Amino acid sequence: MLLTDDREMRTLNREYRKKDKTTDVLSFPAEDGDERVKRSGPLGDLVISVPQAKRQAKEYQHSLDQELIRLIVHGFLHLLGYDHEASAARRRRMEGLESELFAGFTAPIKKTRRSFQSGRSQKTLLVSPQKNVRKKIRRT
Repeated sequence: MLLTDDREMRTLNREYRKKDKTTDVLSFPAEDGDERVKRSGPLGDLVISVPQAKRQAKEYQHSLDQELIRLIVHGFLHLLGYDHEASAARRRRMEGLESELFAGFTAPIKKTRRSFQSGRSQKTLLVSPQKNVRKKIRRT
């Protein structure tokens, strides 16, 4: 994954998509078609324009971190073969998956706490309402 500026993003967008403007995220699949899901290993590369992400975060009224998560999810869906520009049905399918995955990464943390000892400090694990989304808090 490359985090870059608008100038570099515009250059890449012009070179690979023939669009002479910046964009938020570009995806470069390692393989074409169904081969992406059949093999293990890297799916490809993502390039994100940080200045564009900042503008969009402000526009959508959420944090830069949330916008970066949204762009990573969006880019990875493209790497998996989803294409929102192919048809209205594909756009709805991709947007639904994007929303579901984004919610999983940005879900608020519950009040449930599980404490355990690790060395000299006690750690508290806050469990998110979404499966497998956890955050460790160090307490001394």
